[in-house]
Amino acid sequence: TNTQLPPPTIGIAVNPAVATIPLNTDIQLHFAIANPNGVQLHGLSFSEALPAGEVVSSTPGVTSTCGGTFTAVSGASSVNLANGSLAANASCDIFVSETGTTAGQKANITGPVSSTETGAGDPSGTVSFSVVAPPTLSKGFSPSTIALNETSTVTFTIANPAANTVNATGIGFTDMLPSGMT
Repeated sequence: TNTQLPPPTIGIAVNPAVATIPLNTDIQLHFAIANPNGVQLHGLSFSEALPAGEVVSSTPGVTSTCGGTFTAVSGASSVNLANGSLAANASCDIFVSETGTTAGQKANITGPVSSTETGAGDPSGTVSFSVVAPPTLSKGFSPSTIALNETSTVTFTIANPAANTVNATGIGFTDMLPSGMT
């Protein structure tokens, strides 16, 4: 009798769990792979194409207990595991740092995890977080030219970039007046 083994499962999470990160900041992703079978699995593999505006960080800091070769090249838009192995009824973990390079919601979805003994499973690993750009500040004078001892009104405009998916809070700034201006 030939029995088809169920494929390994994969999950993905942000480590530590956060909902937002600042623009151009690293975040660590945690891939967890589990073998539900009573036999060791070989040729363990999966890929993840990173969402637009997210790349492998300049210091990927990869750690893996899955064996095989985990590829995460600085600046790349994907990560891959090839030829891993996983003991019977065991799990393994991979950690890699990635960077949000554009503001907005980022949904990380892994491709299916597979092994030589089971074939491919479902793409079940999903995690989302927001990359938040800093607010912008602009300044304008009205009128823009004045004579000595006259008054001009200064207007400061603070904007939350449209790509941000969260409200900006705790905003502050300091404006140093040039010499001779009060």
